[in-house]
Amino acid sequence: MLIALLVSGCGSPSASKQKATESSVSKKSAKAKVNPRIGKIISSKKHDYNVPYQMVNKKMKFYRSLKEFGTTGSEYSDYSTEEGNIFGVDKIYQTSKGGTIYHLRRYQSGGLEGLSYKDNSDFDGGYAKASDMQQKSPIKSERVLPKIPYYIAIPYRYWAWNRPVNTAYYTYAVHVLDKFVDQQLYATKEIIKTNGKRYLYLKSKTRKLGWVYAGGNDLVQGTYIDPGKKLLKLNKSEKLHRQIQSIKTLPKKRGRNDSVLLRQRLYTVRNKKGTLVRLLAIGMDNRPVQVDFSHGKPIKLIIYSYLQKPWKIITKSTKLSKHYRAEHFVSNIPLVTAYFYPRNKQKLVTIWIDGTDASSAIEINRNGEATFKTDFGKEIRSYSVKNLE
Repeated sequence: MLIALLVSGCGSPSASKQKATESSVSKKSAKAKVNPRIGKIISSKKHDYNVPYQMVNKKMKFYRSLKEFGTTGSEYSDYSTEEGNIFGVDKIYQTSKGGTIYHLRRYQSGGLEGLSYKDNSDFDGGYAKASDMQQKSPIKSERVLPKIPYYIAIPYRYWAWNRPVNTAYYTYAVHVLDKFVDQQLYATKEIIKTNGKRYLYLKSKTRKLGWVYAGGNDLVQGTYIDPGKKLLKLNKSEKLHRQIQSIKTLPKKRGRNDSVLLRQRLYTVRNKKGTLVRLLAIGMDNRPVQVDFSHGKPIKLIIYSYLQKPWKIITKSTKLSKHYRAEHFVSNIPLVTAYFYPRNKQKLVTIWIDGTDASSAIEINRNGEATFKTDFGKEIRSYSVKNLE
């Protein structure tokens, strides 16, 4: 009976109440702890983190929390690490000793991950003194343009964005340029960033694309002309036939490199006797490759640049008997190889493009009919094409 009473006493309401009181006291004492470097938090308020801020103090530090603010072990980052980054202020704290402190979020670019990446990340930038930050836009100028015509020369280096990179808290790709290489595009707006980079807002005749970096030769200002008509230059007795890759044969995924959504094309020219005399192939990377024939035998190979200027002209029969590979010194430019076959074979020539993430081929038979293939690497990290529609 004594043991039962003791057990009963340990589980009594008064004992539970005493434990709850002790727990409450310990919690209050934990909350009462104040970081001596910044003192008490007088007030806090939310802030629009889409407003851009940049660093103004080269000796500044970012800290992981207010509790450890100012301690060496809690240093999150510093000026040298974050130089060039844009931040948004998520929350503003007024403290009794440390003055005003910002909780920061880094501006981020999700790229092909789209909005799903934003939903899974808060891009924490840590805590910093307000005096170390300054509200400053990464945009130098923004203006409306009078619908200036452009077309795409290199389709795989840049994407179309919802906003120019790092000019909003979160930017992501809304389109890749592969699908628009054979269309006339128009620039309707322009943004120049403080670092000098220029972006154009592009649209086709039927849809909006987004913001595209206008650097190098990727975009060309002017009227788009079909390369078959521009480069093959038919005489009155010749006829031109065009074949284009079916959308069904394109990959359902896309990587960060190469333009796997580009529909490859083949142009064939026949003389008045119906004999194939020239062909022009547009491979996965949008570079034209021309082959001239005499009596079914290749006599000239022309590999054009992205600006549709002759880059390699091959006429030696030894190089046109089996294959010729054109390589660039720049590593991220795809290889172009033309394979030639003996007259007793049904195949005439194959144009092979070997990229970083994918490869493509246009196989042309002696009757001029083409088979198009685009193969995406299985081990390459990929993104759904649906997110880029």
